[in-house]
Amino acid sequence: MFLKITKFIVLAAFIAFTTACQKDEDSKKPKKSTITESKLYKINRSAALIKLSVDTSKNINCKLAERAEGKPVHNQDSKAGALLRAMREENENLCDFYTATLKIVSPVFETIENSGFIPKESFVLTVISDSYDKENKRIYEEDIIGLFKSFDNCEAVKSLAQKVNIPNKGCKKWDEKEF
Repeated sequence: MFLKITKFIVLAAFIAFTTACQKDEDSKKPKKSTITESKLYKINRSAALIKLSVDTSKNINCKLAERAEGKPVHNQDSKAGALLRAMREENENLCDFYTATLKIVSPVFETIENSGFIPKESFVLTVISDSYDKENKRIYEEDIIGLFKSFDNCEAVKSLAQKVNIPNKGCKKWDEKEF
């Protein structure tokens, strides 16, 4: 009987200890906030979605470039080898593009968060990407890249986009009604 009670106490203590440790670990993890909880989203949803799109594009392309880096391409002369090299180069170029774009547009988003409004003289760049629909037909989608504080900043990113072969519709003044 004493042995059963001892086993029960040890088991109960073990469960209590592991549960407490798990709660402690959970409290140390940073809480993820959603876009709808962001200050920018509360000020202007379109601006928040534009920032999210640029952040996500940067993160995806940089992660893909990072994962491909250093991986050997077997049979360098094959079509598969050429395709892998092209994909690696494209992800590296897109990573560089979105990283540079974020450096230019981040201060604008910070200004919006601090002031509570979008500056009247803001510009946007629309880029065009190709994708596939449910029937596997090629479709073209437009994506707004950043809010720029000047036309010149927008043109600088447009020039970067052209260097890495990202089709675009050019820079234009931000109009809340369109977004």
